[in-house]
Amino acid sequence: MKQNGDGDRPLRVLVVDDEVSQLQTLAALLNAEGFDVETCSTGREALERLGSGTFGVAVVDLLLPDLSGAELLGELSHCENSPHVILYTAFASYESARDAVNLWRRPPIRVSWFPRCTGLSGRASSSVRANSKTP
Repeated sequence: MKQNGDGDRPLRVLVVDDEVSQLQTLAALLNAEGFDVETCSTGREALERLGSGTFGVAVVDLLLPDLSGAELLGELSHCENSPHVILYTAFASYESARDAVNLWRRPPIRVSWFPRCTGLSGRASSSVRANSKTP
């Protein structure tokens, strides 16, 4: 089980995506690795849940129906207890990625770095890489 900083509970991860199949796939991979995973499909719902300050990581799709992932990052950048955020998309443009990074002011990670950032094992990270279109 992946532990949070205090070592007694699993790390809580919020997965945010409006595509049900993608949401279920990511949640299943992370659950299989021992993370405490919750899901939602809109940016507003994500903001409500993330406001509790109890998530260590948020995995967020860039293209959401109500707020973009970049707008969500902008809102989270003002929160004192914001989680680490992994922003992903299948339809990114250079401009959308640049805008998101400028709002968050933290460097982006490549998909190949995802296992190291999340602690995923080789089995799960291979599945993540196999479903990715980025290097």
